[in-house]
Amino acid sequence: MKTVAVYTDYSSVSEYTGEILKSLIAAHIEESSEKLRNDSVCVRALLRFVLKKHFGVTAFVISADENGKPYLKGSNLHINFSHSDGKALCVVSTEPVGCDVQSFKPFNPKVSERYYREEESGALLKSKSRDYDFIKLWVLKESILKQRGTGLSGGLNSYGFSKYLGADCFDAYGLKFRCFDDESFCYAICSETDDITVYEINIEETIKI
Repeated sequence: MKTVAVYTDYSSVSEYTGEILKSLIAAHIEESSEKLRNDSVCVRALLRFVLKKHFGVTAFVISADENGKPYLKGSNLHINFSHSDGKALCVVSTEPVGCDVQSFKPFNPKVSERYYREEESGALLKSKSRDYDFIKLWVLKESILKQRGTGLSGGLNSYGFSKYLGADCFDAYGLKFRCFDDESFCYAICSETDDITVYEINIEETIKI
C-alpha cells in the first residue's frame, strides 16, 4: 500500500505555461481543457506528474462519480486533489484517499458553531493558535469526507478532531491522517495507509516529465 502527495504554488503561472499544461492534460480529461481555470489545470498537471513518476502510469482518463469525487477510469489507483488561493495538492494512492488545502483565515465563531462539534468550538475558544486550529479542523474534516466519497454533503460535523489539534500525524476513525502547513496554508491527507510520501515541487517540473 502506497500514498504519494505532491503540492505546488501556481499563483504566478504565466499564460504561456498555462497553455503548455493544458496541452499536456488534454488527453486525460473528459471535458475541454480550454474551459478549465488555472487551478483545475494545475491539479491535473500534478496528477499526471505523480502517476508517471511514482506509479509508472502514462495513459489514464480522469472522471468523477455522482458525488463529484474524481477517479481514474479502469484503474485500481485512487486519486484526490484540492486547491486554494494559488496552492494545489494532489494525492494518489493504492487505497481510497482524500485531501484538502485551505489558506489561513481568521477564526469565525459563526462558522464554528454551524459546522464544528461543540467540543471543537470549545477547544478553539481556549486555543492559543485559534486561527491555525480553526483551519486545521476544516481541512481534516474535508479530507475524511473526500476519502469517504461524500464530500461536504456528508456533514462537516460528522467527524470530530479536537483531541488531535496538537498532532500532525495520527490515527482516527480507522484511517491515517497527515497534517502540515506551508506559510499561510494548511494541508491534510486522509488515507488507509501510513506509508505517505509528501513533497513540494515547482509547477514547471510537471512539464519536464
